[in-house]
Amino acid sequence: MSIILFLLLLAGVEPELPLAALQARQQARDALVSALLSNDLALAQTALNGNFDPNDCIILSANESTTLRSLSGRAYHFYTNSTDFLPLHLAAALDETEICKFLVANGAKQFALSKGYDWMPAQFAARCGHPELARILLGIEPSEDHFRIIVSLRAQKLVVYRDEMPFLTARISTGRNDKPTPPGNYLVTDKIKLERSTLYKVKMPFFLRLSFSEVGIHYGVNPGHPASHGCIRVGSEKLAEKIFESCPIGTLVSIE
Repeated sequence: MSIILFLLLLAGVEPELPLAALQARQQARDALVSALLSNDLALAQTALNGNFDPNDCIILSANESTTLRSLSGRAYHFYTNSTDFLPLHLAAALDETEICKFLVANGAKQFALSKGYDWMPAQFAARCGHPELARILLGIEPSEDHFRIIVSLRAQKLVVYRDEMPFLTARISTGRNDKPTPPGNYLVTDKIKLERSTLYKVKMPFFLRLSFSEVGIHYGVNPGHPASHGCIRVGSEKLAEKIFESCPIGTLVSIE
């Protein structure tokens, strides 16, 4: 007997469903969580065939939480600081593209928000370093993928590629030593023509936000060396505007 059923009976609560149906639902839930923690599409399919609702919240056991932590410390951190965490949130955080597609095809809410962070699945994918999956969950078609941005921290240079060919190059200033620009893979998730930093009280024209984070690409002072608070400053206003106008939401960005 599962702990859930035991507690219901101990409290004198009469289950609305027959005991056998509750046990079957619990088994389907366990199978789905196991599938998510092992990236097992076939097992996920079996779980949903067992009538587990893909929009039911999942609460991981201690052992399941330990497994999640071993798979991704970042996903574990986001899970432990959220509530109303759905299977699609977990699959997105773990970069399980095929399981995500399967869950959405079987009724999982693609834009459902967790509580705590109030993030949708695409945000968990993006913040865990999986921009390609984030684009899928945002509904961005691969045919729209004409632009890509490569940022070189060592060379302090940004190159925009259009259809895999260099389109423009800009000199940049990235984060200083105490506030470094984090390397990794991102996507453009917001375009704001004149953003203003609430923390540093400065204007950030032609701002491209990266993966729903505080870091972005924008026009700013370039003294010829890393000097920002983490953002990527493009020293030429004209080039910053051209990057802003050319690159759509969903553009992949590599910082290396």
